[in-house]
Amino acid sequence: MLSRIDHVGIACRDLEAKIAFYESTFGLTVASIEVNEAQGVREAMLQVGTDRPGSSYVQLLEPLRPDTPVGRFLERRGEGVVPASSRCRRSAHRAGPACGPVSRP
Repeated sequence: MLSRIDHVGIACRDLEAKIAFYESTFGLTVASIEVNEAQGVREAMLQVGTDRPGSSYVQLLEPLRPDTPVGRFLERRGEGVVPASSRCRRSAHRAGPACGPVSRP
């Protein structure tokens, strides 16, 4: 069963500019900023709403290089939403995950 949306990732070319936009437009607050070398991105997690268990986030992703997955996404599609991440509960019967990967059309 789907229990909540954990975060929505948004590919961007200028992380600092997008942070300022989401702070001023939607009142989001920065929870963390880090470099993820393994994925080739600088990322910022912006919290939606108040600090409470089960919070949701907007994850801004700026590629470190053009040959990364986010860099290629930006080249093909421009700035925008990348696949979402959700939380789900496993079936009580342990027959497998209650929700699986989400595919994009």
